[in-house]
Amino acid sequence: MKIFCVLLFLICELKAYQVSEKDLITLRSKVFIKLDKCTKWREGLENSKILDYLLYNSKFDEFRIAATEIAADNYPESIDCLDSSSKEIRELQEVRLNQDSQGRTHDLELEHFLDPHQIREIHGVLEKTGRADLIEKALHQHFSLLSEKRRAQLVNEFFETSKIRSKRGLVEVAQSREPEPLKPELLSWQTSRQRGLVRNMEAKKSSKWAIMLLIGRQFYHLRKSSRVKYEPKLIEYCTSNIQTIIGNESFTELQSMFQDSDEIEHISTKYQQIIANLPDEEDRLTADHYGQFCRKIYRLVKFEQTDLFSWMNARQKIQLAEMIKDSGIEDEQVYEKLYEIFNQTKGEAREEADEIITLGCRQFIGNILGDEIAEEIEDMRWSRNVSSQYIAAVLMMKNQELENSADEQRKEKQEEEEDHTTRVRESLSICKRIYLDYNGSCSCNGFSDTCDSTTHTCQMCSENRAGHQCESCAKDFEMINSTCVRRSCQCNNHSEKCSGLICQECQHNTVGEQCELCADGFYGDATQGECKQCPCPKSGECSINSENILECSDCPVGFVGISCDIDSKTYSLNLSTTTIFQQTTTPMNNINNSIEDNDV
Repeated sequence: MKIFCVLLFLICELKAYQVSEKDLITLRSKVFIKLDKCTKWREGLENSKILDYLLYNSKFDEFRIAATEIAADNYPESIDCLDSSSKEIRELQEVRLNQDSQGRTHDLELEHFLDPHQIREIHGVLEKTGRADLIEKALHQHFSLLSEKRRAQLVNEFFETSKIRSKRGLVEVAQSREPEPLKPELLSWQTSRQRGLVRNMEAKKSSKWAIMLLIGRQFYHLRKSSRVKYEPKLIEYCTSNIQTIIGNESFTELQSMFQDSDEIEHISTKYQQIIANLPDEEDRLTADHYGQFCRKIYRLVKFEQTDLFSWMNARQKIQLAEMIKDSGIEDEQVYEKLYEIFNQTKGEAREEADEIITLGCRQFIGNILGDEIAEEIEDMRWSRNVSSQYIAAVLMMKNQELENSADEQRKEKQEEEEDHTTRVRESLSICKRIYLDYNGSCSCNGFSDTCDSTTHTCQMCSENRAGHQCESCAKDFEMINSTCVRRSCQCNNHSEKCSGLICQECQHNTVGEQCELCADGFYGDATQGECKQCPCPKSGECSINSENILECSDCPVGFVGISCDIDSKTYSLNLSTTTIFQQTTTPMNNINNSIEDNDV
C-alpha cells in the first residue's frame, strides 16, 4: 500500500500545479452547486441568511458543518449528501492553498471564466435593475477563491464593457478596516529572522492583514516556554478588538464554547455565523481578518499535513508524485527521495525548509499528543545526552499508547479512523527523519541487535538490561559498576531467605516483606534492631502513645490502665468514693460561703 499522507498530498499538489484559475473557479462552482442541492430545505429557515452567507462566500467547510447540525434533527435524508461533499471540499482547499502559496499572477480575461452568453445575461439583469452593487457583490462571490486583486481586475473588466458603467461609480466596494497596530512590546519575542520576514513583506507593500497573518503564524509556532510570557497581552489584544466588533453577548458565547473545549470546527462555524449577522459589511470583513489572526493566538488551529511539504518547489513535488504513481517503487524509496531533496536544498531555501518542518512537526506532535509531550520532545532534541533513536522511540511509544487507548466510538468510524491513523504514521515518519534527525538505525549499547520496526525500541536486551536502548536495568535489578545485578535480599538482618525480593521466615519477632515491622505483641523499630515483647497481660499488643509512653492496646476483662495492671473493681470503688466526696463537700462550701456573706 502506498504511503497515504505523501500520496494524497502530492497527487493533490500535482493537480494544483496543473489547474488554471478557470479550473479553480469551475471546481468551486461544482462544490457550490452540490451543497446548494443538498440543502434546498434551507429556504425559509430563520438562519438561512447565515447559511447563504457561508455558501456564497465559499466558506464551504463551515457551511457543511452548520448544515449537518441542522439536518441531523430535521432533514436526515440530506446528511449523506453533505458528507459526500467533504472530499471535494478538501480537494478545493488544497488547490487554493497551493495557488495562494505560489503567489503567481495570471492574465486570463473575463471571457475565460464566463462565456459571452453569461456576460450578456448579467448585463441584462444590470440594465433592468440598475443594481450595480448587487451585481458587483455577486461577481466577487463567484470569484471569491481568487485574490482580492484578481477579483477586482475581473469585476472591473465586466463593468468596463457595460453601457451603464457610470452608475457603478455610485457604489463603493466594501473594504475592511486596517488592524490596530501591534505595539513593540507585543512583538519582542520575534527573532531577527522573523523580523526580517516582516520587513520584506512591508517592502513589497503587502497588506497589513497579510503581515498580521505572518506574525500570527510565527507566534503560533513559538515554544510554550517562550509563548506563555507574551500570550496574555496578545490574547487581550484579540479579545478587545473582536469584542468591540461582534459585541459582548456574542463574544461571551464564543468564550463559553472555548472554555468547554468545543471542537475547533464548531467554534469556527459559530464565529462565521456571528459575523454573517453583522449589519455592516466593513465590520464583517474586519471581523473575518481578526478571526484569521486571533485563532492562532487562541491556538484554535487544526494541523494541516501540507505544512510539512510547503518548502518544496513545483518541480520537486512533481518528481516525487511521479515516483508515487509508479507501482514498482516502494514506500522507502519515496521517502529516501524526499530526504535527498531536503538534503540537497541549500542556503536560504534550506533554512526555510528546516524551519517549516521543525515548526510543523512540533505543531503536529502537539496536536496528536499534547503540548507537554511536544515540549518534552523538544527539550530532548536540545540535550546532548539523548540520542535521536531514543527520542524517536519515546515519540512512537507515546503515539502507540494513544492508538491503543481508542474507544468504541472510534470503531464506529473505522474507515475515517484508519485514514487518520495512516496520515499520522506517515507524518511521524517525516518528522522522525528530518525533525529528529533519526535515520532508522538500531543501537542498543551492545546488549541487543534488534529493534521494534514501529517504536524503534530495542528488543530482548541481554544481561538484565531494559529501556529504549537497553540503557537501564530490568525490574528487580540494580546498576553496580556498569553491571545489572539482582537486588540483594533486604531483610534488615532478620532473615537470609527470600522469594524474589520478599523476605521469608523473618526472625527476631519481625514481619513484613522486608522484615521491617514488629510482630503482634512486640514493639520497637524493626529496621534498627530486635523487637521487644509488650509488657501486657496475655501477650497483648502495645504501642508508644503521643506522650512517648508505652501503652497496652487491649486490656483483658477486669483490668484497666496503661499497663493493664489496675483491677477494674478497685478502680470503680475509688472513683465512686471520690464522686461522693465531691458531691458532699460542695454544698458545705456553698453554706460556708453564704454565712460569710451574711456576716459581712
